[in-house]
Amino acid sequence: MRTFPPRFKYLCSWLWLVPNLLAFPTHAQEYLISIQHYSVSEGLSNRFIKGSAQDRQGFIWAASSDGLSRFDGFEFQQYRMETAGKPQANVIEKICADRFGQLWLIHSRQPTPNDEQTGLYPINLFRPSTGIATPMEAAFPATFTAKDVREIQSAGSGNIYFLLNSGMLYRNDGSAFKNLLQTGAAKNALMAVSNEGMIGVLNGDSLLQLDSLGNVLHRTALPVAGDFIRAAKG
Repeated sequence: MRTFPPRFKYLCSWLWLVPNLLAFPTHAQEYLISIQHYSVSEGLSNRFIKGSAQDRQGFIWAASSDGLSRFDGFEFQQYRMETAGKPQANVIEKICADRFGQLWLIHSRQPTPNDEQTGLYPINLFRPSTGIATPMEAAFPATFTAKDVREIQSAGSGNIYFLLNSGMLYRNDGSAFKNLLQTGAAKNALMAVSNEGMIGVLNGDSLLQLDSLGNVLHRTALPVAGDFIRAAKG
């Protein structure tokens, strides 16, 4: 095999590199962005969209106070309570898409007098392929009820994470629930999930960071209000 001296290799590299460097523009490139506005006149079910998600087929779903809308890039198709098998309530607060293209619809609960329950419910599992919405309790029996759920977040992988009022953290991959961890979170805790599946649970004066499997990565104590006051005076 023929070999070339190092100097020849360096010369070839520079002969390639210099013209490419000179070809780059010296000013910032300009990008044209097209923005299209959609409203009720274009087919949306309601002007106020509370949440949106894109499924594995590329359809965009919009949740509103008046049902569910699907956008295929050209037109909207609406799904409402009065159509058999569709979501049980038209007011949808949030929507998450799992890895199988199923949509988790979180509805506004209708409290009754003296109702002290917290949580987001009912929760329906909507399958676009059949157009049928099933209550979470019927799709996954004997796990927990929608009334127990404090927070729901989705990751880019299609996993759906549930933080319960009891502090338990669950993951659903579209086929089954898995109990990940007892976080010890109170009923006023907050949860956030990144696109990569990193989980953060804010619980009063502490922040818990976990990976997608529920392994604890960091546990950070946050300063309480008194510490802020002392720091300001100091």
